[in-house]
Amino acid sequence: RRKKLHHDTRVNCFEICDSGRKIVTGTDDCFLRVWNLKTGIPSKISAHKGIITCLSFNNRKNILASGGDDQTIKIWNMQRQKLEISLKMHSDEITCLKIDPAGNNLISASKDRTVKLWSLAGITSDDYCPDYRQVVHDCLVHAAVFIPGDDGYFAVGTDSGEVLIID
Repeated sequence: RRKKLHHDTRVNCFEICDSGRKIVTGTDDCFLRVWNLKTGIPSKISAHKGIITCLSFNNRKNILASGGDDQTIKIWNMQRQKLEISLKMHSDEITCLKIDPAGNNLISASKDRTVKLWSLAGITSDDYCPDYRQVVHDCLVHAAVFIPGDDGYFAVGTDSGEVLIID
């Protein structure tokens, strides 16, 4: 059995949400689409001013991070499909995002050759202040994963063929 979810532009990234009942897609047209897999009907969210390059979803807190070539990271409350915060702390396209399993931290990587570890504590409050630790590399990062057991311990994959473990 197949179901086709049609887009008019290239699909760059997607995440499974709502315990497998929805897929969120990021495309070249600046919109997030939240697809109901039962009906095949999407809701459309104006998300970025450019191409959406990466997504990361956390099921525990029902939040989605989206990144784009507009240099921004956006954190969304997916229950309400509402933007919680927009962060512009990179100077080039966002290449990778990863939210940890607890929903407390976010890794972001960019073509500006930086990797940042963000604290998401208090992300839904009006007085949220972005708190991050920066790691600078001499190569581009395209993949990231949190290593279980220690907050802030993660690995990144680079275009030079290396996997760097960072604590």
